This record gives sequence, C-alpha cells and structure tokens, in this order.
Amino acid sequence: MPFDTSESINTQPNVRVFIEGLLLLRPGQEGVNTCEIHAVDHASDHTLSVEVFVDRPQPNYSFLNLDARDIRSRGLTIGIQTPRGVKKYAPQSGPAQGVYPFDEAIDFHVLHDSSVTPARPGSGIHQGLIKLKDGVLYTAAHKPSEVSLWRGGTCTDRHPVATILGASIELQGQEKLVMNWGSDPDENIELPLDEDLEDDPNSKYIIWIRNSRRRPRPDTGNDFPHLYHGLAGVASGQQYTLEFRACTSPAGDPIVTTPKIPCMPGVVGG
Repeated sequence: MPFDTSESINTQPNVRVFIEGLLLLRPGQEGVNTCEIHAVDHASDHTLSVEVFVDRPQPNYSFLNLDARDIRSRGLTIGIQTPRGVKKYAPQSGPAQGVYPFDEAIDFHVLHDSSVTPARPGSGIHQGLIKLKDGVLYTAAHKPSEVSLWRGGTCTDRHPVATILGASIELQGQEKLVMNWGSDPDENIELPLDEDLEDDPNSKYIIWIRNSRRRPRPDTGNDFPHLYHGLAGVASGQQYTLEFRACTSPAGDPIVTTPKIPCMPGVVGG
C-alpha cells in the first residue's frame, strides 16, 4: 500500500527530519502507516548516521549522533507516544514555500513494477532499519531541470528530481517525540528536551538521517545505480541510470551541471 496523501504541510514544525544519501524508503504498516528507511551498503563505501540538532539560527549544534553500530541490533524508531502515522505531501496546487511534493522522489515501483523490493539484510541492505511513525513526507531539496533517466538507448526526461527528502512532524499539546534505538533506558530520548522546555517552550529540532560516502567519489562518479544494490527483483539489463542533462543534449555532450550524481534517496512503492 502506498502512503496516504496530505494536501497541506506545516513548513515550521516542531521537528524536521532530513533524509539524505543512499537510502530507500518504503511504506509500512504497524497499527498506523509508517515509513521504513533502509540504508544501502554499497561495498562498504557508505556510512549510516543519525544526528539530532536544536533548530536555532546558525550556528546550531548537535547533541546526539548515532552511527550504524548504535542501531544495528534493534533499529531506530521515531514517533510520538501514540503515533498518528505517516503521509506524503501531494498539494493540489502550487507547493508551500521551501517544500516540494514527495513524488519528485524516484519510485522504483513506477520505474519497474511492484515486484521490486528492498533486498534481504546482508545482501545490499544495511542491517540497521529506521522506522518513522509520524510526519508528512516531502522533497526538501531537488534538481529542478536537466535531469534524465537512461536505459539502453532510451532516454526519458525526468525533472524535477528529489535529492534530499524531508518529513514534517507536528507535536500537539504536551506530546513528545520519542527516539528509541535499544532496550536500555539510556538508548532513547524525548523531544522537546526538558531543559529546552524550561528555556523555550517552542523549541524546535532537526533529525538528519544520512547514508553518505566515506571518501570522495571519482570525477565521473554516478551514485544513482548504487541504489540497485539494495533492491531485489531488477535484472541488471533493466536498470536505469540518471544523468544531470536533458535527453535533447547531443550525443557525447558533456553533462553540463556536474558529472557527479550524488547519493540520493529512492522510494519503493510510495
């Protein structure tokens, strides 16, 4: 089942989640609609981390940093005590300022079909699994033009394309957001932090989920195909590649913006 939709979004929520790098999002069901976030482990070139910031004018600061070891055994869940579920932002008219529709993200069920699934743990998917139980998913950063998908000799213009995804999470009344990554009492936090409530009852936070490269990519690196390392059900000859140029560019033309296609998240059945 794909995510339910929301035509509206809070652009200044209590908590913003940013999802960046070699990650695959998939709808889940756990009493409410959830978002499963899988980290693709491509030849150990990428590293998974989750960092939490107080959302203040720069310089903001981080006070929690989890890595793959922290969330490998049980995973990480993010949600309020009584979750309301996850939806995707699908405005009927122009989007709100600074946010873009979730369907800018490339969905591998649209590119291929519903038989495509995240690979089994240990065969391209990192053992750590992150579950988001609340929020409205949207595109937080995108490439608005000159993007194309190639397979064999066939090219399809596809723009805009999401390069970073986000989730807007609102807290109502005395609600708190709980991040839990283990059974030990020290392996969870609640937002807002009690000390921040005393200083500023309107405290806001950023949770940044990354699966990024440990080392620079080659000058001609294109990380989009690496998402296929985390997918099952796509034969190698059926895989697409993505380039930052239009289909109408003459054959052999250089890619005009950058040949380095960054690690970006994809969606499976969103």
